Amino acid sequence: MQNELLAKYPKANMRAYAVWFNMFPGDARSKWPPSLLTDARVIHRWDEPKAVGLWYAPHTASIHGELAPGSQWRDGAILWDAYLLYGPDAKWTDAPTTGLIHWAHHRGGARHVEG
Repeated sequence: MQNELLAKYPKANMRAYAVWFNMFPGDARSKWPPSLLTDARVIHRWDEPKAVGLWYAPHTASIHGELAPGSQWRDGAILWDAYLLYGPDAKWTDAPTTGLIHWAHHRGGARHVEG
């Protein structure tokens, strides 16, 4: 998200929510790298029970059409290492579909950053 959105649009009127949680042995809030997502528009939250990832995972079938080129998502129990971009008209009822522009999943890279 830092390179693909925030850096490309430094003056855009937007807000980003980074939701962090443990996914690998050794992940911990105390090891959270402060050098990631330093843009002032980012609001960081720690999600110990992984509630956000658990909530999104079953909804990915309804948003698969907005998956960014080059991203892959094979259904899983927790959505992590992903970003979702919503427009200003985003409204949710039962699922996070209205106003979703695109989303990307980056799992499998050298670093394992959730959010």
